Amino acid sequence: MDAQTELVTWNSVRFKTEEYRRWSFAVRPVVRHNQDLANYANTSLDLSFARSFKGGLKVQYLYRYWWVDDGPYRTFWWFDVSNKHVISPHLTFKHRLRWHIAFNSARYDPNYLRYLPILDYKLSGSISLFAGSELWYELEEVNAVRRHRHILGVSWNITDIMNLNFQYWYERSKSIEPFFLRHTLNTTVNFRI
Repeated sequence: MDAQTELVTWNSVRFKTEEYRRWSFAVRPVVRHNQDLANYANTSLDLSFARSFKGGLKVQYLYRYWWVDDGPYRTFWWFDVSNKHVISPHLTFKHRLRWHIAFNSARYDPNYLRYLPILDYKLSGSISLFAGSELWYELEEVNAVRRHRHILGVSWNITDIMNLNFQYWYERSKSIEPFFLRHTLNTTVNFRI
């Protein structure tokens, strides 16, 4: 089995509204480069609605539309349930379950259940470090874990309305031909509006 290994970037700006009656809305365009950063890969747009509840529980619907130059356009729907538990003033445990649905007629995109637990450690009032590992369980006829995404990141609250989030993803396939291993640098500037 030949491995496909590459360095990838995801760069985005995200605009999120203040919560109103526990509802919020966000818009996030994302630009990606692949082939060890030498090639523009694609652009996507995320639109999301979220509702928070007491006790750190949140539900979210996220729509992603991809413009792909060298292939068919892609559409995803994600339904998330997440929660967070404050362990100490500096340590928080967060986790999210995502139902990942692909709507693509021109190419096959599998559907997944994805689970992501994260430990977040607050270094100061403005900087946090976090780590997690997401399992991608493919649905339909496969019914098996097919991908792992290990995450290391830092979040920096630059101002009251602006945040910089940088993540490194070590992502690999399992029982997929051809096998892939991706090193992704994901940078997002978040604005609260």
